[in-house]
Amino acid sequence: MSKRTKPSKRPFWQSTPCPKWCCGLHHEDAEVEARTHLSNWEAGVTMSLYSAEPYMGEDLSRDAYPLEILVNLEQGYREAAPTISLEPEGGLKEERPSSLNMTVDEAERIARALLKAVKLARG
Repeated sequence: MSKRTKPSKRPFWQSTPCPKWCCGLHHEDAEVEARTHLSNWEAGVTMSLYSAEPYMGEDLSRDAYPLEILVNLEQGYREAAPTISLEPEGGLKEERPSSLNMTVDEAERIARALLKAVKLARG
């Protein structure tokens, strides 16, 4: 993932600098719910124990999107510390689990991604 350049001027609502890990893409007109620091970094782990969603687009290199767990950092602009987010993406929406089952290899990749997120959050 390429890193984005942070703007030099903060929006009026942001009284403190962004955390080091923040992509810095904040806007003056951001609604309160969108005033969030988001990480430049994210890791995705493909989950092999779930059905993939069929792909209907023009990109012929893929025929399906498997369930992937995305790991990244978020922090509300007035929060004291970031949160680490695990977000499901892809796969069949009706089969997205309320709890995750995974292979040992997938668990190890998620563990590495979580440890990287912790390291970024702690600076």
